[in-house]
Amino acid sequence: MNSIDLTNSRKKLSSYVNIEERSNFFINGFVKIDLEETIKKKLFFQKCNDINNNKVSDNYKWSEIYKSTEDYGPKPFKDKLFIDFLFDQNLHRKIEDITGQELFLGDFAIRRTFPHKRSYMRWHRDTHFYKNKKIIGRIPPINKLIIYVHNKDQNPTDQLLVSPKSHLRFNNNKYLDIVNAMIRPKVKIKSSDTSCLFINSMIQHSVVQNLKQKGASMRLFYNFCLKSQLKQFSGNEDLQEDYIRRKNR
Repeated sequence: MNSIDLTNSRKKLSSYVNIEERSNFFINGFVKIDLEETIKKKLFFQKCNDINNNKVSDNYKWSEIYKSTEDYGPKPFKDKLFIDFLFDQNLHRKIEDITGQELFLGDFAIRRTFPHKRSYMRWHRDTHFYKNKKIIGRIPPINKLIIYVHNKDQNPTDQLLVSPKSHLRFNNNKYLDIVNAMIRPKVKIKSSDTSCLFINSMIQHSVVQNLKQKGASMRLFYNFCLKSQLKQFSGNEDLQEDYIRRKNR
């Protein structure tokens, strides 16, 4: 495998987003990014639905990780369509415009959830350090691009609750921190094929469990980080190299 050349990977950013999107991300910790109507976008969502409906013949399979959820694997995935989609939508440039940082793809994952009376992941932060103990998650916090695949057989469904501005406030007591998120205003994120969610991993969020949901709900997580953090995603070197090569074109 060739080594990853990071020396000249920085390119001048074009303005793919507006100042309001930049400020919303900084203040609220998340922003929704609209998707463009393209042929590759249609192919991408068709592939996602085929995977969710077990219509794809490959060497991957669904395995239970949390109660009422399954992850698709093993990783890393060889299907280039998942990465093609990012560049087709200029998402690699949009997220750099939003953050003002050069970001790299560490890895990505595919998950689906099934209707259940209890959320598999209630209020939490992906990065935290309660009671000044060992840091859980990555420091500095990474950023995640999440796509909640819309099932065309039903109306958009609630997928995630986020607590705006919670990445800027932190209670050292875990339980008080969670209560704070529960009593403050929340924003619902729905499944969609017209937008995706870009989020700071330190923001408080909770997965919604919808008992009225038909079948499984699928989502894709793209984890973006700084250059110095790539080594934390071991086993994904080929994916990272491919992303950098495309980004530098």
